[in-house]
Amino acid sequence: MTNPKSGLGRNLNLDKFIQLDYFFMNTAGGRKMANLQIKGIDDDIYAELKKLAAAENRSVSQQTLFLIKDYLAKKQRLGALKTPAQVFLDLAGSWEGEDSAEEIIAKIKKARKSSTKLKEGF
Repeated sequence: MTNPKSGLGRNLNLDKFIQLDYFFMNTAGGRKMANLQIKGIDDDIYAELKKLAAAENRSVSQQTLFLIKDYLAKKQRLGALKTPAQVFLDLAGSWEGEDSAEEIIAKIKKARKSSTKLKEGF
């Protein structure tokens, strides 16, 4: 789909059910902004989106844009985080003590204080 005003446009078929058309429009300030059209959306999804938009006092278009921006922001933040495996691998080789594992365990056990709470069992 091409916008007759700008001549710039694209048509994306994500799968056989959803088609996204977008084109660029010139705004009053001369800035170009994309216009997005979603085709083939399931009626149930649209109804949920409409209900959510009403609850947030937004139009369906505003709610859709809000959800897209929110998703992209979360995706960017999560992409910057390291996984637990990456953190663990970063620690590999970072221990510089000279004590053996057995000596470290002995020190930990020695530093523990005994408790009388469980003397008689559970």
